Amino acid sequence: MTIILNDTRIPIWLDCDPGHDDALAIILACFHPSLNLVGISTVHGNTSLKNTTSNALTLLSILDKAVQVPVFSGATHPLIKEENLVTTADYIHGKSGLDGSDLFLKIKHDIHNLTSPKSDNINDTLFNLNQTIDLYQDKLVLIATGPLTNLALLFQMYPQSINKINKISIMGGSIGFGNKTPFAEFNFWCDPLATAKIFNNSQIHDKILLAPLNITHTLLVTKDVLKNILKPQNSPISSGSSSSSSSSNFRKMIYDLLTFFAKTNEAEQNWFDGPPLHDPLAIALVLNFFQKDNVSVKDPSSLNNYNLNVNFNCCKVRSISHGLQKGMIQILQDNIPHGNGVMIAESLNIDAFWKILYDVIDLADNVSPANIL
Repeated sequence: MTIILNDTRIPIWLDCDPGHDDALAIILACFHPSLNLVGISTVHGNTSLKNTTSNALTLLSILDKAVQVPVFSGATHPLIKEENLVTTADYIHGKSGLDGSDLFLKIKHDIHNLTSPKSDNINDTLFNLNQTIDLYQDKLVLIATGPLTNLALLFQMYPQSINKINKISIMGGSIGFGNKTPFAEFNFWCDPLATAKIFNNSQIHDKILLAPLNITHTLLVTKDVLKNILKPQNSPISSGSSSSSSSSNFRKMIYDLLTFFAKTNEAEQNWFDGPPLHDPLAIALVLNFFQKDNVSVKDPSSLNNYNLNVNFNCCKVRSISHGLQKGMIQILQDNIPHGNGVMIAESLNIDAFWKILYDVIDLADNVSPANIL
């Protein structure tokens, strides 16, 4: 891996557990012109590590990014594995972690023996991540959209890396409620000890951008969003139509995946107006924080009115690692000066978020090998 001189893009490393919403996060990370996705590590979470790794590799192949973006397999289970405790979300994401599209599953099957992670050993993965942090010293942004096991192990094995990263943007947690227990969000509940090791470490604490459920629950994949995904933005589907007959294979695949995601979220969590699209928000926070959200996705040399207008509340927080409230985030002090605590996103321009996402989907659709099948 080499650094391109005078590269103004933000170097990012995505730690994820694909996952339907992770899939859209990967698309955003791959195709936003202000981002340089230098690596992906997978982790247990929405499904098994075997599935999350295979799903990441399949998505990159579908996006024609398999050569450019290396995938490293991470932790198979939480730091402390509780006997007989199921920590996957098959009830939302299906047995494969990305159920819902026959085309996706076909491609996954077809390339199974043709793709593999750069490493399937956790120690090798952490070594490579630490080397990447060294390479992009003070510039790399870690983005985590699954349980925080890999990051906790990284900072335990390479504590010096903490001071070499720029920011850590995390999708997880919730303030005042949960979606796995009354107290905790799923990612943080999956590995509450790892969560506590991240949030209760004073060296890491002030580097965190956080997208909790409180804000991700405002980004719903409504029927109108699904219609917009089916067609390029200069060719909108007429009002009331949801037919995918004239759409590309790639768009049908995304539509089918998110339709499955909508149905399971409605059945399991009563999301009748559409499911929250959690994970891409961790990337959107990075774009806003580094003032890259006004860069035109389709013409990076110009500006566009995408302003995400994220409202951050800088807070001192702690995380609970054990007991009934494990995975819970507690705010100890809020509205403190920026740079002195966790930057918790509280609101954003929802229309601008979708505009950015539709545009990166357009870019991905233009190059996806899925469209020639």
